[in-house]
Amino acid sequence: AFLDVARCHNDRQRAFICDLMTKESEEIAATAATVVVGTYDGGLLGFGLEDGAQRFGYAPHVGCVKALHCTETGKLATGATDNAVRLFDLAKGVEMGELQEHEDSVSAVQFWGSNLITGSSDGQVCIWRCGDYELLLKFRGHKAAVTCL
Repeated sequence: AFLDVARCHNDRQRAFICDLMTKESEEIAATAATVVVGTYDGGLLGFGLEDGAQRFGYAPHVGCVKALHCTETGKLATGATDNAVRLFDLAKGVEMGELQEHEDSVSAVQFWGSNLITGSSDGQVCIWRCGDYELLLKFRGHKAAVTCL
């Protein structure tokens, strides 16, 4: 299971803990807990929970990372002030792509079952199917920013 509990109280950094499961054949070979930090300048950093060693560093966004969420299998979605959602597979160490549907800063992301839900500072919410990341629904649910899902 993933733990989404460690949030920095500073708006310049957001930190979450993900349990990344790597598979060899049918058995789970190793579980490595990773703290993922989104930075003010658009970077993503991953640190080992046990040893503090840096495991990865990406610079996928051109604006401040406002939200991120990780699944049990290491799928990571991030949202930033560049109005984009970026997708990663941390278990494989690859970027999976970008979703561009929001017209303002992406301030909330949450995997929910087989969907990804994203919210922005202008009150817009998008629901995406995780398999192919097709946009299923887009609506304005609030007059103010969506900050949590």
